[in-house]
Amino acid sequence: MIISGKLIGLLMARISQNRHLAAVFEELFSADGTGIRLRPAGDYVLPGGEATFATVVAAARQRGECAIGYRSHDDASTSPGYGVRINPSKAERRRWTANDEVIVVGRD
Repeated sequence: MIISGKLIGLLMARISQNRHLAAVFEELFSADGTGIRLRPAGDYVLPGGEATFATVVAAARQRGECAIGYRSHDDASTSPGYGVRINPSKAERRRWTANDEVIVVGRD
């Protein structure tokens, strides 16, 4: 993962407001710790099926992960978000494709 200067600036601002967050960010961004990962949506929901994000969150929880968003393959080349949705409504329903990805906090 490439971490931009803007992201580092945001992290530093957060840490300056709450020094206890430094340990959280260190764990998230260390090479061998818990991190933010992209996983195939098919690991959480049936590809081609319609499901809520709450279903994805529940499936991730069963795997010891925390789902925080997803990346839609259909919108992956469209700016500004390139298909990435962080913290979507759990009631949001969508049709998941085999090429979609779920953004989780977890280990490899």
